[in-house]
Amino acid sequence: MKRLVRQPRLIAFSIALIICLFLSGLSSLPALAAPSVTEFSPAIVPRGITAGPDGNLWFTQIGTANEIGRITPSGRITNFTIPTANSSPEDITAGPDGNLWFTETNGGKIGRITTSGTITEFSLPSGSGGYGITVGSDGNLWFADASGKIGRITTSGKVTEFSIPNPACNG
Repeated sequence: MKRLVRQPRLIAFSIALIICLFLSGLSSLPALAAPSVTEFSPAIVPRGITAGPDGNLWFTQIGTANEIGRITPSGRITNFTIPTANSSPEDITAGPDGNLWFTETNGGKIGRITTSGTITEFSLPSGSGGYGITVGSDGNLWFADASGKIGRITTSGKVTEFSIPNPACNG
């Protein structure tokens, strides 16, 4: 019986010793710094944002700016004007081709911008603007169209739109 009584004490002592050693080791670790927040102010209202293949963040600027913005990790902001006036860029995503792709809600177009800032626009057959945009598993970009359609654009700029079966979806 003595053997059974001693075993739990030995286990308890061992656990206590391990905890003490662990806690004493924590005191030699550097203290964790409180997180800091840095704010950067673009010239106008940012809307969509995505990480670019160049390590920068890219964002759309709606309203009178009509621009695509790029912000570096150090906070340097560069703006690129979209050729179509008042196009209201909405959403942006990094494409599979190393470019950024964005929708224009008032322009009836999908835009592509290179990481050096060259913008190309592709007209939508419906003439309506696009909203969300994302890369599909097929390597194309897919977007929602204000006319109640789903669109696909290849990286070479070929646009195909698909009607949604529910007529109540038409914008």
